[in-house]
Order: sequence, then C-alpha cells, then structure tokens
Amino acid sequence: MFGTLRPGIRSLDADRRREHRRVYCGLCQSVGENFGLPWRALHSHDAVFMGLLADGLATEGAEEDSCRCPMMPLVRRPTLSSESPAMRAAAALQMLLGDQLLADRAAEGRRGARLVRPMVTGCVETAWAILDDLGVDLRELGGFAERQVAIEVAGSPGPARAAAPTADAGARCFSAMADLPGMSPEVAQARPTLGGLGAAVGEMIYLMDALEDLKEDYVAGDFNPCVVQRAGGAAEISPSRVEVAIERLEGTQETIGVRLAQLPLRRHQEVLEGILSTVADRSVAAIAQARAWAAEEERTRLAIWKAQPLHTRVWIRTSQVALFFWLWFGSVPQALAHNVTHPEKDFDSSKWKSWIEFWNLSHCLTDIEWAWNDIFSGRGDVPSRIGQAFEHLIQGCFYHCIGPPFVECTQGCFAVTLSFCCWFEDLPSTEWCCQSTCDMDNCKDAVN
Repeated sequence: MFGTLRPGIRSLDADRRREHRRVYCGLCQSVGENFGLPWRALHSHDAVFMGLLADGLATEGAEEDSCRCPMMPLVRRPTLSSESPAMRAAAALQMLLGDQLLADRAAEGRRGARLVRPMVTGCVETAWAILDDLGVDLRELGGFAERQVAIEVAGSPGPARAAAPTADAGARCFSAMADLPGMSPEVAQARPTLGGLGAAVGEMIYLMDALEDLKEDYVAGDFNPCVVQRAGGAAEISPSRVEVAIERLEGTQETIGVRLAQLPLRRHQEVLEGILSTVADRSVAAIAQARAWAAEEERTRLAIWKAQPLHTRVWIRTSQVALFFWLWFGSVPQALAHNVTHPEKDFDSSKWKSWIEFWNLSHCLTDIEWAWNDIFSGRGDVPSRIGQAFEHLIQGCFYHCIGPPFVECTQGCFAVTLSFCCWFEDLPSTEWCCQSTCDMDNCKDAVN
C-alpha cells in the first residue's frame, strides 16, 4: 500500500508536473532536515499527496525555494519551503507511515523489518514532536498496524471489515489538516469533508492493493480479504468477495470525486485530480485482473500452481525469465526500430517479421506453462498442449530464419500465402492482401 498515490505521465501537463515536483522535492528536503539524510529513502508519493492537499488548503501557500539534490549534488531543484507547516506535517506523517509499514512487515514475520524498526524509534518520536508543535494530535494512530493484524488473523474478514482500520487512519490524518497553522475558518468547517475524503482514500488504497495482490497472496498463503478458508483449512479465491471489493472500490472513487470538489482548495486542485485519475485508471486494471483470477478456469490453474513444490516453481519461472530476455534482445528492439503502426499503412514484410516472431514465442511460453501444469495435475490433453507449444516455437524460428510468408504482387503489396500463419488464423482463406484497394486476382496470380 506504500506509494499508491503516484501521478501518471499523461495525467499532468508540464506546468502541473513542475508543481508536483516542487512539493515532492520540498517534502524530501523536509524529511532530510528533520530526520536525517538516510531517512529520505522512506519518501513516498502518499505523503506528497497529503503535502499537496495541506498546502492547497492553506490561506497562503508555502514559499518557493530551491535546494541541492542529494542524488545529483550539482543540480539545484525547485522546491517549496521545507519549513512550511504543510511540508513539516507531511514529513512527520511520512515517518509515521514508514514506521507502520515496518510494523506491518514485522507482524508478517519478516526479519528485516523486525531488525530495522527499532532504528526508527527516535525518528518516530521526532515526528510526534513535530505534530505536537504544529497543534496536530494524531496519537491515536499509534498501534494502527497491530489493529490491522488483529482483524486479519481473527477468522476470515471480508473486504469491508478488513479495510476499516486503513479507512479510519486515513480519516484521522486528513481531518487533522484542519488544525494546521494558517488554515482558514472554511477549512475548519470542512473537517467532516476532509475526514470523508481520507476514509475513502484509505479504503480505496487497501482494496486496490488487495485486488492487485490477489494472485500473489493466494499462492504465498498471505492474508487477502478476497481469499476464504474452506473446510479442512484449504484456501480459495472467492468470486463473491472479489465482486464485493470491486463494488466498494468503485464506490470509494465516486466518494473521492465528490469530497474533493467540496473542499475549499486554493491551489493544487488540478494536480490532486490528476493523481486520483491515475489511481482510477490503475484500479480499472486491478478490477479486470482480479475478475480474471476469480474465474473458475483461472482458479483451477492457480490451485495447481500453488500445489507445485517450490523448486518446481522456481525452475519454471527461471525458464520463463530466460525466454523473455531472449525474446527481448532478439525481437523487440528490431520491431520497435521498424516502427510498425498498421498493416494497411507503409506495409513491409521485414517490419512484421519481428512482431510475428515475438507473438509466436510468447504464445509458446504460455502453452509450455499450461502443459507443465497439466502434466503435474494428471489431467488435460498433454500431447495437444505440448504440440501447440512446439508449433508456436517452430513458427517463430521459421520466421526468424527465412522471413514471414509474404509474396509481393504486381501492385507492390503483399499477400499471406501459408495457411499455418497464426497471425491471421481468424481469416477464412489462406490469402490476405495488405491493401483494401488491391485486386485480389493480382495477388493470387503472384501466389500461383
């Protein structure tokens, strides 16, 4: 859940990106000044979002400043003043977020988090002191990770109950912005709106994380509100819970849009809307992915994969990574260099060679994985799967060695002449012309 509120490349124009960068660098500078240079590594886009919101609500925005970037010491970055209340509060919340992240990882049994968390104790106390100095009381956030873990280990909570602690934490953090120095009376009156926005953002982050990590959590045996425990202790992805999580996620996005429009923002509104639009696009992909994993066929395949020994899974993944890099270094750069856009425009058989090769070999990888699962599960048509894998592999090698089966006709276009060309396998005939204005008879003459 760390760093979810990240802006997309296309969600902000050039001016808005510079605006976001100022806050990003200003917060990084504030973390370094208040907690030390090494702790800048905990810098995340979630705290930047809160810094944008706090500065946008202030009567007067933070002064513009600049500083040397520790990653590029010869470069001075434009920033917002690291001493402004918005940047100090966001830096303090950043450290508290980092501490709770380590606490959550430690509760999951990760040794690295258990070793590192005691080192953050001094920074956490400094963060509480900064918030006290700003007049913000968030002591109730202490122990948030423990409350979250308590809910997750108590039976098998659904998406709504599992997301409740995160939603409560978000509501408290956002409501506390009304107590920062320099806020107008309008912001104090908008405290319930801030709380509602924070609760919606917190629940959205939790549910989107649950949907995105559904496959990994299920295979690894980690907690996920969309996974249920059946009789005998067997875990299973629940399609009904996936739909509940999707419904609540879509509801939180609507709430966020309404609440953000109700806030008396004086600046950064377009940046905040751009960030939330990026998160909305990401959630659409997470929803589609989770629904695919919740389908019966995919659940069966995941159950087979989970049942494989660790060394078998490592061997399969290593083979897939090796094949991926072979495809990348052998096909993709060449295809990108040709800059193919559409078969009816600037058609050249040499340009399609790498794309067809990449397509066939990628399908070969998929077929091999399916065949492997069928072999170990004792079901499925194994010879057919293996045959498909070799067919795709042979086609890819064929195109790589002698080129794709295109023949130039009298009008300067090309025709597909081989019936096993999978790229056009949905076409009824074995001939296909690249130009809709071409007389197919000329192509057929060339084929003959």
